[in-house]
Amino acid sequence: MNAVNKRNTFSPLTRRGMLAFVAGIAVSTLAITALPATAASDPALKKAFEFLPGYNLTVKAEGMEEGRWEVFTDAYNNAYVYCHNSGAIAYFKINESVFYFTSFHGNKESLLYYFYLAAYKIYLHTQPSVTATDVFPLQLSRNNLGKWLQDIVSPFFIFSRLHYESINKPATADFLNSSISISSKQVLQFLSVKRATQHSLIDIQDNKILSFTFLKNNKEIKALCIPKEF
Repeated sequence: MNAVNKRNTFSPLTRRGMLAFVAGIAVSTLAITALPATAASDPALKKAFEFLPGYNLTVKAEGMEEGRWEVFTDAYNNAYVYCHNSGAIAYFKINESVFYFTSFHGNKESLLYYFYLAAYKIYLHTQPSVTATDVFPLQLSRNNLGKWLQDIVSPFFIFSRLHYESINKPATADFLNSSISISSKQVLQFLSVKRATQHSLIDIQDNKILSFTFLKNNKEIKALCIPKEF
């Protein structure tokens, strides 16, 4: 049995049962998993988010704990990214049209968590007129009062939502050196009032995730992504 298969058999998720999948702190409500009919998938984006079992990525950002990420599948063939440094786990799915995260469990100060927020739902195309949208689990919001009130009235009325939006844009037109930027944001809706609470930017270059940038305590942080070469 090779190293990846052995780890899949005795993965961190297996030792936790199905905690991250069933009772994780964030479970996606994603319903739409296909591109609009007018949009064609982009080969560079598809390659960048391929995330096959055994894929390794080292992520570094100033002032934050380094992340050493690896992709596994659990006993039910669900794919996830595991951070060896923080122990965080992020489940994801991918098809011909879209990459999206389905749940997260672990350290909310980790780089994997901020990547989960940035890449919550990514259409695998470069048509800038099309925006990927979704709704985060409300527990991700830092508005504790709003979450408490929503818990009370949730059987009758939903007045608070945390929305996600992302849009892709080619940064260069050079076919041999393709560069794509993915801009995403969180938008907190309270009744009819909407306010952006987080902005992120993911840079794709030469079919790889080069970096992602996000805000932490009102400070912009850039995380560099370094794939392991075999």
